[in-house]
Amino acid sequence: MAALAVLVGWFILSHSSRRVEEIIATVEATTTRQQSDTRAEPDRTAMIRMPDGRVTQAHIVTHRPVRAGERARIVVTEDVLSGQRTYEVVDIVPAE
Repeated sequence: MAALAVLVGWFILSHSSRRVEEIIATVEATTTRQQSDTRAEPDRTAMIRMPDGRVTQAHIVTHRPVRAGERARIVVTEDVLSGQRTYEVVDIVPAE
């Protein structure tokens, strides 16, 4: 019974993530890749320049068009066990 509890606990933790922060970053480029199932929505990604100057890849989850040069709202999540961070473009920030 204890082994089952440990297994369930490990499974829950290994599939857990937490929201770390929300930032504003500049979109450097975007790509779209059609899924093998033509009825599925295409997989969209963006290369974003972080406020500290690093460039990283983010999954685009907003349905709005995302273009290079725009500023985007990015949600950063972190895997509880591995500490690996995931970046998602959730919205475009209007120009000021």
